Amino acid sequence: MVRRRLVVTTGMGLLAACGLMVAEASDLRPLLQSQAVQLVEQLRTLPTPLPAAPRSDGRIDPVEERRREVYRQLRELRGDAVAALATALGDADVSMRRNVALALNVLASTWFEPSQPRLDIRACLPALRRALTGSSADVRRSAQRAIDRIEGQQKGPAV
Repeated sequence: MVRRRLVVTTGMGLLAACGLMVAEASDLRPLLQSQAVQLVEQLRTLPTPLPAAPRSDGRIDPVEERRREVYRQLRELRGDAVAALATALGDADVSMRRNVALALNVLASTWFEPSQPRLDIRACLPALRRALTGSSADVRRSAQRAIDRIEGQQKGPAV
């Protein structure tokens, strides 16, 4: 019996451990989707809105460091992240919907992290349009901003 041990990297594929076989690309889809769902779930506990100013001591707040790391990993997962975000935009928890709408705006633009590429969030358009009818004004406002970005209000290439 041959044992296969695979190590998953953040959205970049699989590495063979100890020279063993690497899975086919089609085998990666469930792993990447699961990873995207787990990352999106981490958004649930993040505070909104974003801090208005940096800390007075010049250090980055640990919560904001975590937010940036989650956003970075979501960018790497691209389409899988977008699908997970679209699903989470329909979550019953308004805090989750608020964070997802914020994340979509951040990921689809460069105002938050100018050095990062924009993520193509067009696949979220149906979920964003449904969010426009929700009970939270914050979610509706963020959803409209994301729709505006999709419709070309924001310049620059998306990944």
